[in-house]
Amino acid sequence: MASKNKKSIKFLPRGTQRTVEFRHKYFHFPHGTSRLTFLLLILIISCHTTPIISETIFEEMNSIPLDKNAFAYVFINVNESRSIIDILPVEQLKNWQAKLILESTDMAAAALFRKESGRHFQAVGWGNYPSLRASIALFFNTTWNRQRSAAGSYWNSDLLKLSIVINPKQVFAIAWHNKHENPVPASDGVKMPEGFSRFMYGAALSCWMESPDILLNQILANEGIPLKLPAEQLFLSLYPRSGNQYEVLLRLKFENAVQTRAVAAILSLANSTFSADQQSLLASIFFANPPLYYGQFIDIKTALLSEKEITLLMQMFLLYWR
Repeated sequence: MASKNKKSIKFLPRGTQRTVEFRHKYFHFPHGTSRLTFLLLILIISCHTTPIISETIFEEMNSIPLDKNAFAYVFINVNESRSIIDILPVEQLKNWQAKLILESTDMAAAALFRKESGRHFQAVGWGNYPSLRASIALFFNTTWNRQRSAAGSYWNSDLLKLSIVINPKQVFAIAWHNKHENPVPASDGVKMPEGFSRFMYGAALSCWMESPDILLNQILANEGIPLKLPAEQLFLSLYPRSGNQYEVLLRLKFENAVQTRAVAAILSLANSTFSADQQSLLASIFFANPPLYYGQFIDIKTALLSEKEITLLMQMFLLYWR
């Protein structure tokens, strides 16, 4: 199954995509439904067959068909994340429409943008889509309107502030703040950071984040921890463990090896102070295990986290994004 996916799934550039019209049946959301729900849905309509990196298209990709300048890029493997999906507080993921989409997509990725960019998120999914039913569904839903551009056609919803393109093998979506646009990336995509493919091998969920220092320092400050992490880049991978528990691996990149050693020494000191505090989620994340450092990088492995703690961890990141 994995090898077939690798050969058959292709990125269709903006000028050559075969746009398939997709309406009410799959993208009907009640008034007031947030775009975050849609993003979670896109992220979760993914792999029901193979791990995200082991013998999938991501393994051979030098770039991902998403636009540049996002502050975070997220990848998810639903087969390994099913229990996480079940605990997400999003009712729309549990209805029959969401289940139909889950059955159609193999894997997905998303780019998260800061508000000043005029965008909220951009997502891409790979799979096999029922194009005839999709065309009928979107055509009869007045929430969606077909737009034409020099780069191709797409569907747009002013109510949801979403634009989508559905091809037989690929789906694109973009959530915007003020002006709709074609969700297919204008360029060949964003280049994967060096070492990221190997880092996220076998993970249920992974992401990389550019300039994460503001987020990390805000999270620590909110918990009363006077620690600054001047990281230039963050990798995160989540791995399921037995007993409905999870382990997260964080990799922080710093400006140089001198700065890396200094931060590692501070984290090691903090580890001896906070590691015994089993009631603190931050202690379970940052101070459960001694940091490992090499070159410009520090690896931090969390304690085993419960489903509730994983939900809280996700909320920390999503609050900064929203």
